[in-house]
Amino acid sequence: MRKAFNFYRSYYDVMLQLPESEQLAYIKAILVRQFTGEEQELDGLAKFAYISQKHSIDQQVKGYETKMNRPLAAPTAPPCQPPTQPPAIQEKGKGKEKVQEKEKEKEYAGVKLDVFGFELLDGQDLCKCGRRKQINSLFCEVCL
Repeated sequence: MRKAFNFYRSYYDVMLQLPESEQLAYIKAILVRQFTGEEQELDGLAKFAYISQKHSIDQQVKGYETKMNRPLAAPTAPPCQPPTQPPAIQEKGKGKEKVQEKEKEKEYAGVKLDVFGFELLDGQDLCKCGRRKQINSLFCEVCL
């Protein structure tokens, strides 16, 4: 759903030339076109004023559709729906062990990762002291 568009000074200047009874219809037609993509039926001076700005309005809509790679259409559902179920209440202390274990080890594409996202080693890349070995070396930085 589109959230904003450029409201050009020319839209405002043309609106000021219309009688007050037709200004709202003109502005509403611009807003409906920009946010939903629908053309409004206008008559009288409001129609004439809208036609004079139609090219720039259509270019803005076309630019948005091209950028988003989808046509501008009216929303089919409200943007935010309330939850259908109430949130679950967790008892104190239960489940903390599992969460801590999950935080320590995460698996990504078959490779186990630690909390910081580094690959967990199986022991073959570790020095005698338990630190990670230097590349192409038998020892870590400390033991060298």
